[in-house]
Amino acid sequence: MKVFFALLMMFMVIVCYGQELTVDQLKLYNRQRLSAEPRQSGIGFLGQGTISYSQTQQWTAYKGTTIIQEPEFFRIAGFEEDAVAAEQHGQFTMTLLFGGLASCVVSALVALVFQDNYIIAMPCVVVSTVSIGAVYAGIGMIGRQKAPYSMALEVADNYNARLKRQISYK
Repeated sequence: MKVFFALLMMFMVIVCYGQELTVDQLKLYNRQRLSAEPRQSGIGFLGQGTISYSQTQQWTAYKGTTIIQEPEFFRIAGFEEDAVAAEQHGQFTMTLLFGGLASCVVSALVALVFQDNYIIAMPCVVVSTVSIGAVYAGIGMIGRQKAPYSMALEVADNYNARLKRQISYK
C-alpha cells in the first residue's frame, strides 16, 4: 500500500509541476531555446595626459547554438515592439556613423576648396568638427543593444518556459 501511495504521489507531482521531456523533445527544445550570454566590452579614452576606461556589460543572443541579432531575439520571443525599437536603434547608429562621416568629408573638402573665402570655409570647418562628434558617437554605439542584459535574460526565461510547455504537450 505504501508503494502504491508513493507512486501515486510521484505521478501527481509530475503532472502538477511539469513533465520531463523525452530525448527527441529535448533535442527540439535545445535547438529552439533562446539564451543571452554576457560579454564584456570597454572603451578607453586618452586625452591631455589622462587615461580613462569605461566598461559596459553587453550580451549576445542565441537561438539554440546560433548567434542571432537583438531584433530577431525579441521577435522570436513575441516582443514585436522591442524588436522594432532594436532595429531603429541599429539604424540610428548607422545613420550617425555614415551620415557623420559623409558630412565630415564633404564639409572638409568644401573648406579646402574655398580656403581663401573665410565666410564659406569657417562654417564648413565647424560642420566638419561637429560631424566628427557624430562619427565618434556612432562608433561608440556599434554593437550595443537597445535592451539591457537583465531584460534579455527575463525574456529568454519566459520564452523557454512557454516553449518547454508547448513541446511537452506534443
